[in-house]
Amino acid sequence: YRHTSEAIRGTRNCSFLHLIYLLILLQGPSFFAFSFAQHPDRKRIRRLREELPFTQGSSRQDCLNSISEGYWWFSRPDPDSIYLYASLAHTESLQNNNAQGLARSTLNLGVSEIYKRNYPAAEAYLRQSILLSGNIQDGKSRGWGYLFLGWVLFLKNDYPNAEDAYKKATSYFRTTGKAARLGRLCAYKSMLYTAMGDFEKGFEYCRSSLQIREKMNDHECILFSYNNLGNLYKAAGDFETALEYYRRSLKYATAHHIPDWDDNEQFGTIFCRLNKFDSSFYYLKKSLRTYPGDPNIRMSLSETFLNFGEYDSALTISLSLINDFRNSNDKFHLMSSLSDAGDAYAEKKKYFTALKFTSEAVLLAQQAGARQSMADGYQLLSKIYSHLGKMDSAFRYLSKYSIGRDSVLTRKFLSRLNN
Repeated sequence: YRHTSEAIRGTRNCSFLHLIYLLILLQGPSFFAFSFAQHPDRKRIRRLREELPFTQGSSRQDCLNSISEGYWWFSRPDPDSIYLYASLAHTESLQNNNAQGLARSTLNLGVSEIYKRNYPAAEAYLRQSILLSGNIQDGKSRGWGYLFLGWVLFLKNDYPNAEDAYKKATSYFRTTGKAARLGRLCAYKSMLYTAMGDFEKGFEYCRSSLQIREKMNDHECILFSYNNLGNLYKAAGDFETALEYYRRSLKYATAHHIPDWDDNEQFGTIFCRLNKFDSSFYYLKKSLRTYPGDPNIRMSLSETFLNFGEYDSALTISLSLINDFRNSNDKFHLMSSLSDAGDAYAEKKKYFTALKFTSEAVLLAQQAGARQSMADGYQLLSKIYSHLGKMDSAFRYLSKYSIGRDSVLTRKFLSRLNN
């Protein structure tokens, strides 16, 4: 681009956009390859949209895919925008027998379904994109396909296959370069290992993700890393340090003038853990006003109602979310909502109903190998069986809880984490 600057300045009768079009034709499809500096790169998205009318053939399909990919990186990704440009690229790539355009657009359609929370459709698209990109040896698209497939499998509570998908993504990203891919991959691995109760691995990958993003000076992704560290400390029971990281992310967002950054849910959840319920309700309701349909915020609000003793309000939200999570095959969040419903019913002294919901939550946790969720479920089952007068079962689950708790949160790990 710099080498053509003199020619651009010397041209009188040709618009800048037409010169860009000529440059596209000279450079070929690589002009629209995956390329992100800051995330999201709003200026690049705007520029690509301006250039789109002057492109044709494979260059147009590459441009459409690049716009779609640009929308991946917003703090609240817009699935409709991802889908709009991906579907156009997909249709045109089919018409033009553009194998690379088809592989990328299928990947982007899968990503759009992830953010629509339609995980079965997302998985189907992502598996298809992996096959298509493998046929043309497109390592970048295939790596992204495995990364997002790993995320969908994680939400299905299929942790072994999620881990395998991340390993495959790692092998492709090591050979195809860019730090942005490795930064997101490390973040996803951190969440997986944290859910599995392997906090040491979770911490290491979270730290690696932050280091990669700091080297890139990638401000919005640095914010995600701060939040992930906060989530990790929260899962480990160190609520004060978690709050410190959430405050750090808010301060960083303000200092770097990052729009649309919303830490209200994180503050709401941590204040609930600290038993500061007024503050928890304040932040969660503020977040819901901005994102009224977000199931994660609603689940956090349900948990605050539960801990505050408003069991009917907690149940109203949890029972609605259980249906939503079943429909989207989101077993990761279904597990939590089932447990919350079981806890609320136990507090209302409806122990047989509580047993039904809690048993299903524990079964999902056992199938996934989610150690923390298993331990929490065992504790609740022990409490329920105790109230039902079944002391043998109560003691058995209390023993399981003690073993599970000790295996998840050892003194050695908490000491290392605090250091």
